[in-house]
Amino acid sequence: MQVFHIRGWFSAIVFIVAAVVAALALLVALPSAFLTVLWNAIVFEAAKGPEIDFVQGLLLWSFIAVMVKAIFNPSIKLPIQIVQQGGKPQAADAPKDKKAEEGSEPVATEAAAQLDNQQNQG
Repeated sequence: MQVFHIRGWFSAIVFIVAAVVAALALLVALPSAFLTVLWNAIVFEAAKGPEIDFVQGLLLWSFIAVMVKAIFNPSIKLPIQIVQQGGKPQAADAPKDKKAEEGSEPVATEAAAQLDNQQNQG
């Protein structure tokens, strides 16, 4: 087995720059070029849609990468509010008391009170 030795700081910098360029080429440029060719073959040629260039292929690849990350490993939690018939939003995880369960009066959260204040002012 051969061992690769890096001797000196200049050759180390050259090696690191080459490794970064190779990683960017494999992880960014190659999929972007592939998506550009695929888009132009399917959408532009077959469906008579718009043609894209490499920069737009790069944006398409970054959008796909972000969406795959967001779908399979969500790290951002978005609070979802449920709007009841009374017009006041209620947080999905808000605790309910007996009045809210009976339907006599919906439970107003702090966000719902702020929303009502903003609507009344505007």
